[in-house]
Amino acid sequence: MKLKISDMTEILNVSEKTIYRWIKSGKIPAYKINGQYRFSEKEIDGWISENKMINKVEEKTNDVPINLPILLEKGGIYEIEIENENIEVEELIKIIVNTINLPSNISKNKLIEQLIEREEMLSTGIGNGIAVPHTKEHIIDKLEDERVILILLKNSIFYNSLDGEKIHTMFLVLSYVQKRHIELLAKISFLSRNSEFVKMLAGKEKENIIEFIKFKKREWDERMGRVENWKDGETDKKYKKI
Repeated sequence: MKLKISDMTEILNVSEKTIYRWIKSGKIPAYKINGQYRFSEKEIDGWISENKMINKVEEKTNDVPINLPILLEKGGIYEIEIENENIEVEELIKIIVNTINLPSNISKNKLIEQLIEREEMLSTGIGNGIAVPHTKEHIIDKLEDERVILILLKNSIFYNSLDGEKIHTMFLVLSYVQKRHIELLAKISFLSRNSEFVKMLAGKEKENIIEFIKFKKREWDERMGRVENWKDGETDKKYKKI
């Protein structure tokens, strides 16, 4: 335990106030010895290397915008029949995960465990007949494995949703890093507040669902200054007033 607070400010080029804030939040490994904070050189070397890698990953993914239509294409759309409308959420998740296709490097058992753990914290049923199950910790270690799986339930079921209503649709989100995870959830939540889109989901109108999401993606891209060469002009005409 050789490093002191003063050493850390020089090594990391930050203020003492920042170091204390990181200690308090548990962001940086530290030990309190005789009322004074001390740091292990080995642990700090590892911490610096790890955080540089995290920054590199975030910098890399910042250049890859969220493309929900492509992520849905990767994940696929499934129609699943659940006869028992009062099925336990844990049992439903097991059925869903064992039905869908996943990259070979993702353990279905681990995914099931993490999805159930997240549901135990708070239901991901966001209302309007929609649930967005996701994991608290990311199990995707490659950007190319990121995906969204759309589950259209043939029979509506209870899911402990925030509005107390049954669900007919699930968006299973498998994201790469936290920033992308938050953006994906925000986009799905935004779409789920649109009454026309919700009707398409409830009616299992697969083609219209994809067209609508493509249309909304173009709107988002234009707002962000990312205008692409789209060819689905009919989609624009169909949804321009929604």
